[in-house]
Amino acid sequence: MAIEDSLAQIDELFRRVAKFKDQFTEQHSFSRQQMLLLITLLCKKRTTVGELAEELGLSTSATTIAINRLVISGHIDRTRDETDRRVVWVELTEPATETIMRLKETRDQILIGMLQKLTAEEQEQFIGLLRKMTTDLIIKQ
Repeated sequence: MAIEDSLAQIDELFRRVAKFKDQFTEQHSFSRQQMLLLITLLCKKRTTVGELAEELGLSTSATTIAINRLVISGHIDRTRDETDRRVVWVELTEPATETIMRLKETRDQILIGMLQKLTAEEQEQFIGLLRKMTTDLIIKQ
């Protein structure tokens, strides 16, 4: 298969995934970026804006803008460190934690359904190939 044919097929598959993600996030009024930010915070519990920006591969200013919107909507709490006032901590609010856990469980069930279409060997191959393809992947903004 020519590389151009592979690229066309990859584009189509990425569009399908993006369409699914858009439908999923729109149902819950979160953008893709917000959803990724919220799931990252669910895993990290509490972090600084800079650490979160680095984890997401975003600029600090873009991350701050997203956080500001989520603070206003009641999904994120922002607090200053008591020993160093320059440090600002962000974490999910309790209601947001419950919401994001439910959304993550729904997403996980969908992904499990997709993975179950593959044999255990195919799952290992898929993960290995995806890992190989995404190693050192840097998207310049």
